[in-house]
Amino acid sequence: MDGDLLMSYKVSKYSKDFSNELAGRVAVVLFDATEPITINDIKNRDMILSNITSQKITRILSNLIDTGFVVKGKNKTGHMTYVCTDNVKR
Repeated sequence: MDGDLLMSYKVSKYSKDFSNELAGRVAVVLFDATEPITINDIKNRDMILSNITSQKITRILSNLIDTGFVVKGKNKTGHMTYVCTDNVKR
């Protein structure tokens, strides 16, 4: 192993298809919400999402923000909230 660099990486515990399904579920929850909601609210509104880590949902939300589907903000208590951009325009 002299001079050899080992490339290490972590394999996701979520398959690509399952991650896409989760993203769809998060999007539906946000689209149905009438006001900005927290990650815990998102998890509480969908049975499948309730078992997903907050870190994974944060990653999904980050991707949705990058695509322009979701806007991030803070509520009065300082918690991060998320809302679908279509709901902002309503």
